[in-house]
Amino acid sequence: MLTRWPLPDLAVLEGRRPKPFDPHRLLHELVRADVDFVLVGGLAEVLHGAPYDTDDVDIVLRTPDALAPLAAVLTMLDARVIDADDQDGLGLEWTPELLATAERLPFVTDAGRLDLIGAPGFGQRTLAEVETEQLVLGDLAVCVASLDWLIAAKDASPSRVHRRMVPTLLALRDEIQG
Repeated sequence: MLTRWPLPDLAVLEGRRPKPFDPHRLLHELVRADVDFVLVGGLAEVLHGAPYDTDDVDIVLRTPDALAPLAAVLTMLDARVIDADDQDGLGLEWTPELLATAERLPFVTDAGRLDLIGAPGFGQRTLAEVETEQLVLGDLAVCVASLDWLIAAKDASPSRVHRRMVPTLLALRDEIQG
């Protein structure tokens, strides 16, 4: 299914972050490098129409072949892993082998936060269970987790913050379905 959406005004979010947040640039670089990914998390919900503010781009890789182009994008964007002690991040040499070892990696990049969520991971859902749809955002075609999948993932999450979003997402789905 291909749905055309106008490019949201994500610039509103950029001024509120300690690091630059340019989600369009992050997505553009991933698409340009042919990283095979699915957009999940808060930005995916915003693109479906959820009234949230988000400060990162969350992705799940669709195939192991996506690791090499992702490593190149991370290097190009000077990505650093965020840890509890150093919010500026730890810089490493990004390789497909290193990325394959992580279940979840939160990065800070020159274009803002990017979280790589492995499979299984997000709400214990496996990658095979990610229902997707193609959204066109300005000049980008992006594979985004379906609203139904996002609702199920949030509902299954151990995080109370994620579960608190479920009623809003259900109301959004009801509004979309009319």
